[in-house]
Amino acid sequence: NKLSSRLKKGAILLTIIVSISINAPILYFSGIGKFTTQFKEHNITVSACFTGNSGHESLEKAYLIFLFLVAVANIIATTGLYIPIGCVIYKLSKESKGNDRPRSRSRAFSFVAETQSSISDNSDNREKKFPTLSKLDKVKLNRQESRTRNRTNFNMMFAILVLFYAVSYFPSFIFVFLSRDDPNYYNRLPSALSNLYYTLQRLFIVNHIINPLVYGYFDLKFRQKLASMCCSKGGRKY
Repeated sequence: NKLSSRLKKGAILLTIIVSISINAPILYFSGIGKFTTQFKEHNITVSACFTGNSGHESLEKAYLIFLFLVAVANIIATTGLYIPIGCVIYKLSKESKGNDRPRSRSRAFSFVAETQSSISDNSDNREKKFPTLSKLDKVKLNRQESRTRNRTNFNMMFAILVLFYAVSYFPSFIFVFLSRDDPNYYNRLPSALSNLYYTLQRLFIVNHIINPLVYGYFDLKFRQKLASMCCSKGGRKY
């Protein structure tokens, strides 16, 4: 059964509430830590925000493990939901291709017969009788192009979503575990490696930006539904 517009908006609101509820405890476990590091051969005291400053190490560790499991469950659920969709797309593509085969053979025999007939006639009538590309052939070609485009779009969309999710979240969890007991962890690394770690640790922001763009680019129906749900009836149509 299709969801109504109200239920869709409620699902989006529920998703936002659950996301905030799951990630809000990180504010409790975070704090300001002071540590000493070297800069141009001078010792300086630096204040930075990091986790592990709440005094509840066991609870914080359990929370981080919970977040990691949620991320793993999310990517497994996403993969599990997309597999049936992909199976349906490939099944429909194969069935449609099989149904077009007899029709294609029939058109081929008809083409040969008409060609032989046109050759046996005089030159004045030859051009009139020579078969041209019919509407049925054009529809068949359009179907084949549509099937190929749907398979390509699905494969690319699924691969991009899973790739960005994995790259965005798993490095962040690894770095949080590595640095939770040592606020000076990144500052002791070489500058190039430290910058790389800082970049990878914040890639989850890229994932949130990429997701709607990927869906909007590859899935025209998603774009239309999103526009109809979020915009007024007199708004722009996509």
